[in-house]
Amino acid sequence: MPRKFILTALVVLVVGVFLVLYQGSPEQAEPEQPAAAEQDQAEQDHQQIAEESSDLPDLPQQTAEMELVNSYSGDRAMWEILRLHRNDFPLDDGVVAIYQGENAEGVLWVSVSPDVEEATKLMQLMVQELPTSDVFREEDVFEAAGKTIYYVTGMGKDHYYWHDDLYVYWLQIDSQDPISELNAFLEY
Repeated sequence: MPRKFILTALVVLVVGVFLVLYQGSPEQAEPEQPAAAEQDQAEQDHQQIAEESSDLPDLPQQTAEMELVNSYSGDRAMWEILRLHRNDFPLDDGVVAIYQGENAEGVLWVSVSPDVEEATKLMQLMVQELPTSDVFREEDVFEAAGKTIYYVTGMGKDHYYWHDDLYVYWLQIDSQDPISELNAFLEY
């Protein structure tokens, strides 16, 4: 009996070491995108999150050519938003939503500021810093749905950003008709 116990313990130890080496330590691991089977659960989770927190914006499930396939909020979303900005600023929450279609794909990042003043400051920071970016090229500023929309290009995609109350939105779109996609988000 002790020999069988020792062999079982050894097998468990070897498997555990293999898993740690194969997957890396939790502190170093990047958040992974859910597999296709988990995407439906992610949609349901987003619905539940939206119902539980009135501070998160509503997101369309469907746009002109795309549908929502994954979304997350909380610490993971805030970490990603702050990482993209390479700047620290106060956030109460954040949302990242991934959209896909047959001929289009997009990602929407939404920061949720503690108050309108902080959201306005974040938007002003973006408006000031993006023209000096090596990654994005400023293309246009226009009005749509009662909002001032900033349009930039970069990384082979169209990007739109705007401010609405506590929220600062950044929409990255890869589509033949990015304006139709933008309008679907603005009209939602």
